[in-house]
Amino acid sequence: RDFFVSVQGQYTPCVFGQSLETLPTAMFPPNVPQVVGMLVDHLFESTSAAPGLFRVPFDNVATKGGMAAVSRAVSDITRGGSVSLSVPGVNAYDVGQSLISFFSALPERLLSSSAVVTAADTVNPDLPPSKDFVDALVNTHLSIKARATLRHTTTLVHRLTEECAQTGSAPDIAAIVSTFAKCWFPESSMMPSRSRVAFVGILAGCRPSFIRAYVADAVEPTSAAFAPQWASLAAPAQTL
Repeated sequence: RDFFVSVQGQYTPCVFGQSLETLPTAMFPPNVPQVVGMLVDHLFESTSAAPGLFRVPFDNVATKGGMAAVSRAVSDITRGGSVSLSVPGVNAYDVGQSLISFFSALPERLLSSSAVVTAADTVNPDLPPSKDFVDALVNTHLSIKARATLRHTTTLVHRLTEECAQTGSAPDIAAIVSTFAKCWFPESSMMPSRSRVAFVGILAGCRPSFIRAYVADAVEPTSAAFAPQWASLAAPAQTL
């Protein structure tokens, strides 16, 4: 005999995989989607607790279920809740992995503009253009939200790479920058080219010499260390 149960609820879509333009923004920093602001700000406060962030494979340092917990938290904040990521079972690596996964899942990558891609691919890593030129290019071809997201996140990238620069570790800088190049440019099974990595390094204000340490076959971005399953991160339905 069959029994049927009627369930009512409100489906809350996961923020991973949504368009950047549809996500609500925070009051500060202006025009930055709340989810990006929340993840980046948490990482700013937690870098000391996460040595090797964006340099070591996430599989080696993330906690089981941590990324799913982060996904639930950021979904709550986009519904108007006040949420902290400093909770048991979540470490800074989980948050870092979530940030890379968020960018990787965007329907339109941050640096997917054909004009930006063409310019990046023509960069000579040994004679890079000025940061002013690259910033002007991005400001011309990216949306307001995309520009704000890029500025806020490259501030974090700059801080992490400056910490590496103090120890003279150019390969570590290259690993961090290539991780973001991998998830910001259009999806590809190939490692980011030296030109694209140099382009992201310019955006982040990195010292140009770091690119000498980048060889696509030798420095692997951490984004290649996992295969995110976006469906498993979807927030559960809210029962009415």
